[in-house]
Amino acid sequence: PSPRRRASAPPAAPASRRAGFAQGPRIARRSCTASAALALAEVHDFEAGASLAAHAPAEVYELAVSLDLTVQGTYLLVLLLLLGGGGFLTGRQILIRRELDMTAKDLTDKARKNEASSDEFFELGVVLLRKRYYAPAVKNLKSAIETWEGDEADLSQVHNALGFAYVGMNSLSAAIREYRTAVEFQPGYVVAWNNLADAYEKADQLEEALEAYQEALRYDPENEIANRQSGKIGTKVERMRGIPKLPRQK
Repeated sequence: PSPRRRASAPPAAPASRRAGFAQGPRIARRSCTASAALALAEVHDFEAGASLAAHAPAEVYELAVSLDLTVQGTYLLVLLLLLGGGGFLTGRQILIRRELDMTAKDLTDKARKNEASSDEFFELGVVLLRKRYYAPAVKNLKSAIETWEGDEADLSQVHNALGFAYVGMNSLSAAIREYRTAVEFQPGYVVAWNNLADAYEKADQLEEALEAYQEALRYDPENEIANRQSGKIGTKVERMRGIPKLPRQK
């Protein structure tokens, strides 16, 4: 008979399996610990976010209210400045008109009593011009010319003012006559040259207006009005020179 065999012990597990089996619980415990920490961190972040969300609306509201008050304050300040400026200008205009009225009254009384001098007639005429009373201004300026005792160079200012009064009355031919007299007495009177050119332009005499502006530029090459208007009128004159003039209807 065959000899009895001894029961052999089961083969030992490989070292790698024994090590892996032994480390398995540790790895599981570490994974559970990391997951728990991550969950706690997420809960903490959620609570912080919820707290920030709870406080954010109040802070945003306070910021919006402060910005709204700032805008309202700015508008109010601008409105007060505009009202203050308008009130200042209105008050100034009232004072100027009152002063003009008082001056006109005093000078008119002297003129009626034949006690006014040529300078006072001139001053009264200028005051009436500022008030746009053109007919009385013409009367007093003529009286100033008739009684004038000063230099002819100063008399040019009276003729210039008289020309301005005639323009206000739409008497352009009379205005041109007075402006020409003013520049004859004082050739370097640039204001009178500009006024003469303006009267010529209103009378549709563009070539004469251009010549007057050019005379003004002779004495004052940097004059803004003469430079601007001479350029505009010069262009019109060049365009019209090639167009034949129609005969005037009788």
